[in-house]
Amino acid sequence: MTDSPYLSIEGAARYMGWEGPGTHTSPHPRTVSDWCASRELPATQRKRGGVYKIHRDDIDRFMRALRQTPDRRSA
Repeated sequence: MTDSPYLSIEGAARYMGWEGPGTHTSPHPRTVSDWCASRELPATQRKRGGVYKIHRDDIDRFMRALRQTPDRRSA
């Protein structure tokens, strides 16, 4: 059996570096969910309001683009 290339919201957050509840590491699953809802991060849903499934390749592309954007905080 091979691993699925699709991840849940929590799986995607862990893949991006979230270490679990209470660790204060980024991105939190709620943030990943918000990115999916706003269509910044490509994801699929079987039905409206359903569970998101996110492909690892899409996560990799999203994280590369996120790293290349300039920091929005003032100096």
